[in-house]
Amino acid sequence: MHVPVVGTVRELYRSPEHEAAAGDFDITVTVCFASNRDTLGETVTSLQHQRGAPRFELLLVSNATHDDSVEIAREASRGLPTRIVECESAGYDSNARNVCMVESAAAKTVFLDADDTVNPGYVAAMSAALDSSAMVTAIWDSRSINADRFPQLRGKPADDASRWPFRHQGWTFAPAGTLGFRREVPETIGGFDPELLFGANNEWCFRAYAAGFEIAAAPDAIVHYRLRPSARQAMRQRYRWGVSEVAAAQRAEQYGMPRRTRLRAMGVGTYGRLLARLVRVRDGYDVYEFLSAAGQAAGHVTGSLRYRRLDL
Repeated sequence: MHVPVVGTVRELYRSPEHEAAAGDFDITVTVCFASNRDTLGETVTSLQHQRGAPRFELLLVSNATHDDSVEIAREASRGLPTRIVECESAGYDSNARNVCMVESAAAKTVFLDADDTVNPGYVAAMSAALDSSAMVTAIWDSRSINADRFPQLRGKPADDASRWPFRHQGWTFAPAGTLGFRREVPETIGGFDPELLFGANNEWCFRAYAAGFEIAAAPDAIVHYRLRPSARQAMRQRYRWGVSEVAAAQRAEQYGMPRRTRLRAMGVGTYGRLLARLVRVRDGYDVYEFLSAAGQAAGHVTGSLRYRRLDL
């Protein structure tokens, strides 16, 4: 498997349950974390409550951690077959994700972000989906985990599972923290591009699609997605997404992805949806969502200029 890893990888902890399993796992759940002490414990605890799950390993990858997140992870994972490793990188996600691919003990691997949680059927649903598809995605739900902050979310419908996975010119992709895959995928296409600081998951998904791996949805696997703490942080995050989406699409042209038609490339649909969001603003959550979408649209503008590719 040619998966590039920058720097050395050092094991920090291996639980007695992991030792006893002797590497016999059906699926590996991976969580990359930096300084995530405020959310990591909740993420790991949600994996303690899995129902009907096959034998799974919890692989935690410490990436430029400067607080007590490692100790929090150890405490929260008590009773689970757990390994904690540290990668000496610059803290960017693509290298940590590659460490997950290399260090995974199972033939199936799933990625989970260190500030999200999962439903009790998550591991079972992801494992079952990977029995029939080499790449799968869980479904985001932003209601329950953010309802204390935005009470109006309690009355909103669940995310439409039919829109997963996402598509760009028909090619499937998904956020890194929802992805699952069989070992044959990185064995065929390699890992994330370590030169991409953001959006490496998009480029990896497009590379996989070109190699014949289309992402399937696992609608019973729910990731409770935590919104950014402030609208400013959300705008910054989505701005980076926008820039990286243009970069990934440019890379994917090498694999055969067609360019967007002129009207779509000019952002007619993007700015139409943005205007529709603006006129529907009624509460704090609507403002948050509008500003987030505006940040992503601005990222597309920057990406189009930076990469000399009209993709608004």
